[in-house]
Amino acid sequence: IRRPPRSTPKPSSAASDVYKRQVVLFAMGDIPVSVSLIEAGLDEFDRNCPGCTHEMIKIQSTDIGGSLPSRVVSELQKNPDADYLVLQDGALSLGVAAALREAGLDQQVKTFGGNANPENLASLRAGDPGQWVQFGLSWTVYEGMTSLARHFNGDEWTHMVMPLHLLTAGNISDDDTEEFLLYHIVADIEDQFKELWGVGDPAVAGLARAQAHVDVLMADATSIGTDVPLSRAPDPGKRIVVLACNLTPCLKWVSFYEAAAAPLNWETIPITFAPNPEDILRSFEQAVAEKPDGKRKRPHQMADQFDRKHQWSE
Repeated sequence: IRRPPRSTPKPSSAASDVYKRQVVLFAMGDIPVSVSLIEAGLDEFDRNCPGCTHEMIKIQSTDIGGSLPSRVVSELQKNPDADYLVLQDGALSLGVAAALREAGLDQQVKTFGGNANPENLASLRAGDPGQWVQFGLSWTVYEGMTSLARHFNGDEWTHMVMPLHLLTAGNISDDDTEEFLLYHIVADIEDQFKELWGVGDPAVAGLARAQAHVDVLMADATSIGTDVPLSRAPDPGKRIVVLACNLTPCLKWVSFYEAAAAPLNWETIPITFAPNPEDILRSFEQAVAEKPDGKRKRPHQMADQFDRKHQWSE
């Protein structure tokens, strides 16, 4: 099934190359719910990678470990520009890596997939550049038991979000066991569910939660805190006053505004002030005189009496 990408504008600059990737995806076509999940994923793929192309090839479960490896080779030979091979499930990978090496295609594509198996994990440990999205199989059991317990208690049903883990050669520790990486992925899963059920040790659960927060803070931040896009690209030409104190951290903050305004084609008007009430009020008077489209002020730096006086809120 070939699906053209949606008519979403392609980005410019260095990012454009990312939006020209070609993906060959193999899915189990004899399992209808499986195909539905893949199609939903492809909708998200189109949204996030306009300009990329993909081809979904439906196979039968009986092809796994049999004719599938040669089928994968054949499809990649027909599509020499493919960048990625995506396998719906780790089970589909049986014999595929060897077939790709024999055909000289192992350097052509990177292999991605879901639900890795022990062989996939061993390949990652050996430095394979592929990636596998792993879900906690044990979590589905605990989630099911929790739903039953809520039903028996007469509690309101609560939506639960399955935890996922992207396995790569770079994020697998030698200390992580195969069972944990493939089937659990949440280290203290039992303690957390015991706390939900009211049968665990509160002290143990509390320490686990605290450690989880520390672990997040110790790791590199990867999220900007939202994934909700604007309804449309904002109009260019806006003039934004940026008020900040005249100290070094504040001036650095102003420079970030200037950098952020550039891709929007907005103009920033920096106005600095000394950290005293009189100069703060003076800076606000100057900002009003500029008649900007909007203003931003450094948090906790400003006195609020000016806003009350002039009824000008952000």
